[in-house]
Amino acid sequence: MKKILSGVLAILFVLLSLSLTAFADDGAVYISYNKGDNSNDGFSADAPKKSLGAKGGDGAIGLLDGGGTLVVCERFFIGDNYTWRTRGPVTITANDGKVDYKNPSPATNPTAGAMKFASGKTLTIESDLILDDLILFQESAQNTFVVKDGATLTVTEKIVTMSKQDYYTKIVVEKGGAAIINGGTFSSVTGAGDITIGSGATILNDGTGDVPDEVTVSAGDNVCFLDYSGSNSNSGLSSSDPVKGYTDGIFRVLKNGGTVVVCGKSYIAGVNGTNEFTFPAFEKPLVFTSVFGGSDYKNPDPATNPACAFKLGSGTKLNIEGDVVFDNIILFQENGQNTFVVKSGASLTVNENVVSMSKQPYHIKIEVEAGGTAVINGGIFSSVDGAGSITIGPKAKVLSNLAPDTDTDGPSDGDAQVCFLSYGSGNDSNDGSSADQAVKSYGNGLTKILKNGGTAVICGKSYIAGTSDANAYSLPILGGPITFTSVYDGVDYKNPEPATNPACAFKLGSGTVFNISSDVIFDDIILFQENNQNTLHVNAGSTLIMTDKVVFMTKPGNDYHFKVEVEAGAVAILSEEAMKVLAIEGDGDIIPYTPSETEDTPDTAEKTEVKLTIGSTTAYINGKAQTLDSAPINRNNRTMLPVRFLANAFGVPNDGIKWDADTRTATLSDGKVTIVVTIDAPSMTVNGEKVFLDSPAIIENNRTYLPVRAIANALGVKNENIAWDAATSTATLVK
Repeated sequence: MKKILSGVLAILFVLLSLSLTAFADDGAVYISYNKGDNSNDGFSADAPKKSLGAKGGDGAIGLLDGGGTLVVCERFFIGDNYTWRTRGPVTITANDGKVDYKNPSPATNPTAGAMKFASGKTLTIESDLILDDLILFQESAQNTFVVKDGATLTVTEKIVTMSKQDYYTKIVVEKGGAAIINGGTFSSVTGAGDITIGSGATILNDGTGDVPDEVTVSAGDNVCFLDYSGSNSNSGLSSSDPVKGYTDGIFRVLKNGGTVVVCGKSYIAGVNGTNEFTFPAFEKPLVFTSVFGGSDYKNPDPATNPACAFKLGSGTKLNIEGDVVFDNIILFQENGQNTFVVKSGASLTVNENVVSMSKQPYHIKIEVEAGGTAVINGGIFSSVDGAGSITIGPKAKVLSNLAPDTDTDGPSDGDAQVCFLSYGSGNDSNDGSSADQAVKSYGNGLTKILKNGGTAVICGKSYIAGTSDANAYSLPILGGPITFTSVYDGVDYKNPEPATNPACAFKLGSGTVFNISSDVIFDDIILFQENNQNTLHVNAGSTLIMTDKVVFMTKPGNDYHFKVEVEAGAVAILSEEAMKVLAIEGDGDIIPYTPSETEDTPDTAEKTEVKLTIGSTTAYINGKAQTLDSAPINRNNRTMLPVRFLANAFGVPNDGIKWDADTRTATLSDGKVTIVVTIDAPSMTVNGEKVFLDSPAIIENNRTYLPVRAIANALGVKNENIAWDAATSTATLVK
């Protein structure tokens, strides 16, 4: 239940706000992101500061540590997560008493008097802050104010809120914090702190304001105990009377959100014939913990199925539509890949004391949709990715994610690039370095050695069977693509005899589904279909490639081969033979495989050909597969690509790529051409000459994306050598 601040406290802050504004002429600090400079004194609109900076720096905050007024005389831009901490209260306004700087045009990016965040960023407020007579603009992924213990955020009725999206800034008020919202529109105002919503404010998710006096909230509306061995007819008010499930249990008791004490197993399976379940949005966050009231219920034994843990059914996807926190609890990955999907406007927080366990060589995945937020401070996850706001703390472990613009040319030091595998003669205690040292299996052999991708040399049988309760096996997410082949270093291990069970081939157990969440290439290998239908299932974001050297065999008596299922957002690049013999299903992209031309062909010897596909992290340079740290995207009908790959592909070395976080500017130089591109700017410079862009550079999901055509042109690629295949969403560039 939200508490309401006393009238005296509310009046105090309003008076404080008016007092500060009255002295704006005498002691205000002015800020302008486009026109300002931190070398200015900041005491007039003609000499504004550019940024906030640090307390001891030369930005605006250094002049406001004791409190005061910050006048936004143009745009006020916060480019990263920022913590607001001053000794005295500060008012941010776009009206200094003489000039009203607010200008709401254009609607997509107000010209002046606007406070704007980079996509998905959070302003953490640790001291008193007042927003008054100002445009607060929500541009791309969800922005958030977090009001900490001891701090107060006041939004006056003069605030103007604008958004480029169908959502607005979100406010989270932690216990001990306070928010007085008298104006503006916000997606939500939630949390355990003191919240006052005035009549001039609009909160989009109903129920975030004051609770009417006549509503009586029982203890069960705050805390509910959960154990799968319990019953949904129980009260849920103690560990001896826990509920069993969610729809008729947790959601019935915690109508407004609250704390879920997992005192045994929490088990979630899909509903209505799907492999999905949804946590709806509540007034308060759902906090999952196994430590409550002095008792620690966590129990990791047995390791194959912990006695007290949060667990999903095999392959289940949990959609999160509200705010969810995991604290001091075991997260368990049992069989088929589990996934948390954080929806737009929702948030997922994993605290440092979360314990991750798994029955597999992989862990739970997290996908953060645009407008969603994930703060991962603990636990182990196979991946944390998506277009939303993502923060990874130092105590969290993410098995496959790469930092922005990380060089991905091969595995890191100490990781093998090649591993030999033979089910018949191998042993998982071997190092996999040769046919004599082949490993036997995947989870305890191949994927441990090739954790960053590489070449899997099948020198005998490769055999994969599904788990006992789900006839499926999921290839863990690796740091790069994995190529399966039976030809390596001059030796051809392929052996099709006997036809009923080839001595050297890639084979799945009867009816097994092979789930692919990394980029996989089959090249010069036998794919053998034995008994019941086998399936290669390509998950969204992954690419499957079958070259024209793949040999397809099936057990005599079968009239079918492998089935390939391609999810929406996935890509399958298949040879002509594969197209003929395989059963192909799904909503993903199917692209014909084209053999790469030989390097010594005279017509192409001096050329560089780059192929890239929207949504795929696999690109090709002269026919050779390369893994991108982030897939190309389409924005405003323009193809955008992460900065480093495109620059490297056309001759810019890594030391020729520079990033200035203060100005949000990327500089690319190959020694002959120097390109300077600023995020959101309508033009760039090429050797000092201005070149206008039909689509500006952007930052999305912590990646810098550049418009492909403009940068390629600047690096010497002619327009006639840039081709676009709309059917496959593939761009080909030749220099």
